[in-house]
Amino acid sequence: GVGKTTIAKLIFEEDEVKSQFHYRIWVSVSQTFKEKEILTSLLDQFRKQSGEQPGQSGSIDCKEMLDHIISRLKEKSCLIVFDDIWGDKHFTWWEGFFSYVSTIAHKQTCFIITTRDKEVAYAIQVDELRVHEPKFLNEKDSWSLFCSHASLEDANLEKLGKIVAECGGLPLAL
Repeated sequence: GVGKTTIAKLIFEEDEVKSQFHYRIWVSVSQTFKEKEILTSLLDQFRKQSGEQPGQSGSIDCKEMLDHIISRLKEKSCLIVFDDIWGDKHFTWWEGFFSYVSTIAHKQTCFIITTRDKEVAYAIQVDELRVHEPKFLNEKDSWSLFCSHASLEDANLEKLGKIVAECGGLPLAL
């Protein structure tokens, strides 16, 4: 609700950013973590961006997929976004993945993760200075954002003010 995914998408789609990376990959993770789905998504996007036929990844096991991904990460610069990583029982997998990948990846490879839980970032050894926490909007900024998207012609301002207050400063709710 505070715009983590929106910020990541803006960075991902920025022309200057696009020009810096050979591969740009977006993986939606979500609460229902499935290792094979994450690796399949990564490998299929690598293949597609290399002009190869995607969609054949489901027939190979996770270890083999990871080997293919690692070989791509060694070759060329990559921007990989892992959107909406949840913590709890998957800390170990993410920690292992990032600690291994960061030692062998091309020097211009960059990862962006979005998460509701900053402990996820710390578990995968992200430097605290690189953690960005979007803030909730204050009342004035909330009203300004709401007004920029709402039609206020015949609106009851008192009712609208209550709606804005109920959104709690969440930009997407506004």
